[in-house]
Amino acid sequence: MARIIRKEMQACGVFGVSHRPDTPKARLTEARAHQRVSRLLLDGISVLQHRGLQSAGMTFGCWPGGSQQANLVTVRNLGLVDAEYTPNAFTHMPAFEHARSHNDFAHLIGDVRGGLAHVRYTTSGTAVIDNAQPMPANYGEPQTLSDHELHSTLAEEGHDFAISFNGNLTNYHSLVKKLGSNGWVPRTNVDTEIITELIRRGIPKNKQTGEPDIIRGIKHAMRELQGAYSVVVYTKAGELVGFRDFLGYRPLVLGKLRQRKILASETIALDAVNAKHSRDIRPGEIYYVNNNGQAQSFDQDRPKGFPIGLQHCILEPIYYAHHDSVVNGKQVWYYRTKFGEALAPRVIDNIAKTDPVLAQRIRDADPEHPPDGVLVVPVPRSGIPQGIGLAKALGVTVARQPREDLTIIQRARKMARSDSTPPQLRQFARDFLHMPVTDKPALIRRRGTQRSFIQVEGPREDEIEKKFLLNPEEINGKHIILVDDSIIRGTTMQRLIKKFRDAGAASVHVVSTAPPILASCYMGVAMKDAEMIAKSALTKPQRRALRPGKGGLDPQLITSLHPEFERIVKEHTGADSITYSDIPLLLEHAGLLPDGTPKACTSCMTGSYAFVIDNEAVPSWRNPSKPALQKPTRTKRA
Repeated sequence: MARIIRKEMQACGVFGVSHRPDTPKARLTEARAHQRVSRLLLDGISVLQHRGLQSAGMTFGCWPGGSQQANLVTVRNLGLVDAEYTPNAFTHMPAFEHARSHNDFAHLIGDVRGGLAHVRYTTSGTAVIDNAQPMPANYGEPQTLSDHELHSTLAEEGHDFAISFNGNLTNYHSLVKKLGSNGWVPRTNVDTEIITELIRRGIPKNKQTGEPDIIRGIKHAMRELQGAYSVVVYTKAGELVGFRDFLGYRPLVLGKLRQRKILASETIALDAVNAKHSRDIRPGEIYYVNNNGQAQSFDQDRPKGFPIGLQHCILEPIYYAHHDSVVNGKQVWYYRTKFGEALAPRVIDNIAKTDPVLAQRIRDADPEHPPDGVLVVPVPRSGIPQGIGLAKALGVTVARQPREDLTIIQRARKMARSDSTPPQLRQFARDFLHMPVTDKPALIRRRGTQRSFIQVEGPREDEIEKKFLLNPEEINGKHIILVDDSIIRGTTMQRLIKKFRDAGAASVHVVSTAPPILASCYMGVAMKDAEMIAKSALTKPQRRALRPGKGGLDPQLITSLHPEFERIVKEHTGADSITYSDIPLLLEHAGLLPDGTPKACTSCMTGSYAFVIDNEAVPSWRNPSKPALQKPTRTKRA
């Protein structure tokens, strides 16, 4: 029977550490600084946990004594990053029993000189260990399905290279058919396996001079791939390679830590290991570091007919990126505060529709004399900078965030004192530090809870209930302006508003610093269009225009429909008013409209896609007749 595949889309975090020079001085320097690779990988990927909750993994380049090549050891587990995720902890793992035959496990591990790590978030199907990353691969025949998919942890060794991937391929099914024309059968339903197979096929069978073999393989893969991808590869030769799609959908940054190069999804991971942020990997660039720490950059030409321009994901500065990361040259918290500031006039206008007296009180407010009984409450964590920016622009009090806004305050103090800070930013930081705040928090996010948006359906509903704790003392009798990064399903907001009303709020006005989300994302973000509450305000022809290949909706038309979007969402959530941002305002304040030409992907807001989407790549919720994934027949190795 032919294998039928339901593809899983994913958005993830990647992190890679290059090989260090193998010299006595380098070893001594690293030992003194306690910078073992396993610790670097753990610290770097841990701070990217917000990008993926379903699985985590690491690949270690282990160099046994006297060896000319690394023994790659890859460990993957379902769930969060394990605090004990180090090579010395592998010995007790049941899934690594075959390694015990070496008798001396220290011989197998050896000197760890480089590696990569991954956290994964997927949008459909069940958690299977074979889909976790980094994904190991060989230059020769492709690997068969492992015998460990029922384990929650899987450890393997002896492969030729491993890959950590972030993004989504829009031509996945076309590539499966093309690669399968000679009998190849995928053993998973994730894009990463397609990329490894394309790289494997591009590696020359005979050693050639010039470019490294792994670069030839990656160039071969990039000529075939369409969609969003940022990839980090580590090979048994000690090579670290990062490459990014031609339109720059997903981020990939470069850092330097003494003799090592670091590749990561966000600069917050560089900060975690004290690495200096050098630059972003350019769209279409292949960044290569050999086993002696020497770096080289290769540019791959765009295939003929490939879209031009840039398509940075607009949801990175809105939601995904950590507020302490740097995107397009500025910290994310700065962008988000500007989003909130820019919405202040619209918020007042929308409040005036239901409570003109309250709106006038806010218009007359100033930071020295904020109006009594009016409180801006940011939804932690990604809504905090937006709420601070809105409160600053309105001149009203903002609810204190005891833990989440600490790093923002520290950054602002540093900016206010530094002579290198541009005058405009320095004044912004000083104004921010003198804002009126409550003595106690109004909305608290409980410790240990995770982002509900990137969780699978069942746990997500339970997570919303237990995630937030309210303080009635700061809420009772007050007019609440609740600020969040976005409203997609409306589930979180509906339940939050009910909690605020139960706590005695006089009114609850909601602000979304993202425009209405109307269409599915095929670039690696989980959004089921059937669940998008704002979409119900559209006519049938407008909904059809949001489908792949139908052209999408004009941003100006979408802006003109905002009153209807806000009415629908207001009725659904029970808010007193709803205020949305719009696409031009968002692009301008995210630094993605530098010369009047958008440099961002807004397809989830307009339905306008840069690529032709595979018909079979349409998510299963858009094609209910598609059968579920079936397991392939196992093949045993000879």
